[in-house]
Amino acid sequence: MDLGTGLAVFGSAKLVEKLLGPTVEYMGEGLKDLAEKRVNNVKRIFNVAHKQLGERIDEDGRVPPRVLKGVLEEGSFVEDELSAQYFGGVLAASRSKFKNDDRGTSFISLITKLSSYQLHLHFILYNLLRKEFLDKRLNIASQEHRRKLRLYIDLFSLENSFNISSSQQFETILQHSAFGLNRETLIEDFAFGKPKDLLSYYSEPEKTDIKNRSFVFTPSAFGVELFLWAHGEANTALDWFLSRTVELECYKDIELPKKFGKYN
Repeated sequence: MDLGTGLAVFGSAKLVEKLLGPTVEYMGEGLKDLAEKRVNNVKRIFNVAHKQLGERIDEDGRVPPRVLKGVLEEGSFVEDELSAQYFGGVLAASRSKFKNDDRGTSFISLITKLSSYQLHLHFILYNLLRKEFLDKRLNIASQEHRRKLRLYIDLFSLENSFNISSSQQFETILQHSAFGLNRETLIEDFAFGKPKDLLSYYSEPEKTDIKNRSFVFTPSAFGVELFLWAHGEANTALDWFLSRTVELECYKDIELPKKFGKYN
């Protein structure tokens, strides 16, 4: 099986070659050993990357071999759409004209470590931050400024976005997801509970209009960076995360919580 025939299993061989650049040479005989399901999963990731790149795919560039390795070995086992969006976004963002620019390798490794629930929560949290603080001039690299981005989300509204039938199961999943994001420094401090519990948790004399049990968190610079990379943005400065001039298309199959607001 020649390379062109092997690439054809992922759709248009020409588009795959344009996406990967010279790194396409790493795709050889091993392609024929991939199960059909894995081929379809990789094809979906490639399609996401094509969409994220748009006209940029016609520019000179290459995907680092280690990023491609992560997509083929780990992304090929990804079955949910959101995880494919993250893999595809990082694949697109990794395409560069600089040979030694392999920053995407760390993000591929990170996505592989996270569960689908943890990615789900990350996606929700940073989309809501964009909605609430769009066009605010804040320095994401500053811890003081990130505290001004602290957000609360009504727990019932958040549960609906996870589409889990059992409230008890949701509590367990939320703990798993929040502690996992915190462990990987994708969010900073967080808490969930009744309004009085939240007020006692934070030492600052916060004022809030929270009426129900809620989830409160402070974003992290690394969490913002992952969100940008998941949308194909490798060279967008962190502060532009809150700018409407940067298009970060929201994945449409997840309904975002409707009851949320800034916690200050």
